[in-house]
Amino acid sequence: MTAELVIFLLSLAVSGVLAAMLLRSVVNTTLKTKLSCGLTLDTDATADTDLMEGEGFFLNVTLTNGSAVPFPKLRLNLNLPEGLIFEDGGTSVRVERFTVPAGSSVSRKLWVKAVRRGAYTVDYAVLVRKKSLLLDLVSFRLAVPVGRFNSVTVYPAVMDLDEHFTTAPYTVGDVEVPRSPLSDPLDFIGVRSYRNEPLSRINWKKSAAAGEWMANENGFTEERDLTILLNLQSRAYERYDSVTEGISSTELTELGISVTASLIDEISAYEVPVRVLFNGSSDTFSQTEEIGEHRITLSDEASCLPDYHNLMRMLARISGGVTYPAHKLFYAIAEEPERFLAGKNLVVVSPYFDAVMRDFCRSLQSLGFEVVFWITSSFADTSDLPEDIPLYYRTYRASAEEAKE
Repeated sequence: MTAELVIFLLSLAVSGVLAAMLLRSVVNTTLKTKLSCGLTLDTDATADTDLMEGEGFFLNVTLTNGSAVPFPKLRLNLNLPEGLIFEDGGTSVRVERFTVPAGSSVSRKLWVKAVRRGAYTVDYAVLVRKKSLLLDLVSFRLAVPVGRFNSVTVYPAVMDLDEHFTTAPYTVGDVEVPRSPLSDPLDFIGVRSYRNEPLSRINWKKSAAAGEWMANENGFTEERDLTILLNLQSRAYERYDSVTEGISSTELTELGISVTASLIDEISAYEVPVRVLFNGSSDTFSQTEEIGEHRITLSDEASCLPDYHNLMRMLARISGGVTYPAHKLFYAIAEEPERFLAGKNLVVVSPYFDAVMRDFCRSLQSLGFEVVFWITSSFADTSDLPEDIPLYYRTYRASAEEAKE
């Protein structure tokens, strides 16, 4: 082989490498400038998307080629925020063989399930690196437009309160009776014979017991308002710590949020005016009130279906730690109940019950308030619970079933 031939072959090889590098640069630039990605929820685009925990939706994945050349066999990695999962149970998935003709779009549908309350935006898509002998395409994140089309709010799970909670019983002679004077904290007025009215007012349990159709008394909605006080502090002893740094038992706190959502879900059938306040933060449909060095969050009063949905969205967006130690909050409300409470009816949802809450309840009772507690932990011994305080707590059966799951 002559020197001239060697030089020619080397020059040819160098030219080929340079041409491949130039081609790679052109293709990469074209992909970055001409390939666009859209991630949208397969739902009514004119309204915000609201779901309950456990529900799902189809995610539309669309690649659009704005160039004059086709893009063959593209691979796309999609990541979901924690709280959403794909059909296989993971938060990431690779979509293979996306061939996008010149000047057109190609779409795929993927099933997504909501597994935890929150507000989420699906906007993470990466074009996967593709290697060949001379053509080594780079990986890069695609710009995804963000808006209501790819945002979703997941409401807290709603549970059957009768199944998961019970009243604290005590024994009188040989007869066991419920401790709570309010057998149903949402049924403040009582029931009466059913008349020609909306089916939502039927009390199914009372009807089954009476052998005739019974309806909830409507006077409640006109005469009384309800406040739900949600305590996000998970342990009584956390009062001695810096509670603003976080929540020690997320499980108990999340259960309290679910109980609050379940109460709102039941209340919505009666159109009862209700307000929610809690010692935490939420970024929607609420206002923050400063009390000394601490603050609480108060919702607007809800009295119709759209308002109740706003309350659920507020609960979905609760974030951060405790903003007001529980014992101080109860003291503040006891001193100025009219400042915080709507009407004379209060439901307290808390992971625990202690002496501070006992004294708080009796103080409000002396002022004519009706107070009911929902406690999200299981009591090992109910003998020490005060007999004059309406209190609901988790059943052992429900707790055991949840542990198995």
